[in-house]
Amino acid sequence: MYEASAAAPVATTLRTPPGVDAAGVVARALASDPSLPLAAGGGSLASSMIRVNHYGVAADEAVVERCLTALRAALTTA
Repeated sequence: MYEASAAAPVATTLRTPPGVDAAGVVARALASDPSLPLAAGGGSLASSMIRVNHYGVAADEAVVERCLTALRAALTTA
């Protein structure tokens, strides 16, 4: 359940391992669950940064756990 007091004011960013394309990882994670609040980074970090947008209605531990599970699976197929 979303509670405003638990919401993070910013997204968490993760770096992909060297040589692993962030956009590809995010695409594979979203293929398993399109509702996940994930995005590849922008600009010069587009290929190496992943954003987990766990604020607002996504400010829920279960949402973050689902994101991490999907990203883990996506990385094993990278």
